[in-house]
Amino acid sequence: MPGRREGDRLLFLDFDGVLNSSRSMGFRKECKLCGGLCWFDPKAIARLNTVLERTGAMIVVSSSWRVGRKLTELREILHGHGVTEFTVVAATPTPFTLLEKTGQLLTTAVTRGEEIAAWLKLREGYRTPRSWAIVDDDPSMAPVAHRHVKTDWTEGLLDEHVEKLCALLLEEMVPARTEAGDEP
Repeated sequence: MPGRREGDRLLFLDFDGVLNSSRSMGFRKECKLCGGLCWFDPKAIARLNTVLERTGAMIVVSSSWRVGRKLTELREILHGHGVTEFTVVAATPTPFTLLEKTGQLLTTAVTRGEEIAAWLKLREGYRTPRSWAIVDDDPSMAPVAHRHVKTDWTEGLLDEHVEKLCALLLEEMVPARTEAGDEP
C-alpha cells in the first residue's frame, strides 16, 4: 500500500485458533521453521493476506508463539507459511517483559487483552496507530474487546472475520502523528 508508514494500522495476530485450527490439523507436518509439528491452514493464510493487502496493516504478534522466539523468527514462520504482504513490527509483551519496562509487579495471570493494552500504552507519546484490530480466539480481551474479532479454535480465520477486520482497520480512529515536515 503506497504511503504506508510503520504503525499506521496494526493487526494484533494470534496464531492458534486463527491461522491453524482443529480443522486444519489434517495439514499437520514436521516444520523446521516452527521447530516441530505445525498445521497452518492455507485458506486462513490467504484470508490474512487479504486483510493485509486491503488495509496495509502491519502485524504485532500477540500469539503465545512469541514467547521464546525472536521477532525475526516470527517473521520467518509467517513468511515461510505464505503470508506475503506484511511487516511484523513487534510482539506484545509478556508479563515479565512488562515488569522490566514498567517496574510494576505483574502476575502470569495477565490476560491477552491486558498485554495488548499495555503494549499500546507503552507506545503513547511515540506513535499512536491510526487504527488497530485484534484477531484471536481468546475471549479474554478486556479492556480492548471493542477492537477484537473473535475466531473459533475449530475453524480459525473465516471470510466473515476478514470483513470485520477490514472494517476496523480502515476506520480512522485518530490522525497519525507526524514528525516535523512529514505529511500524515
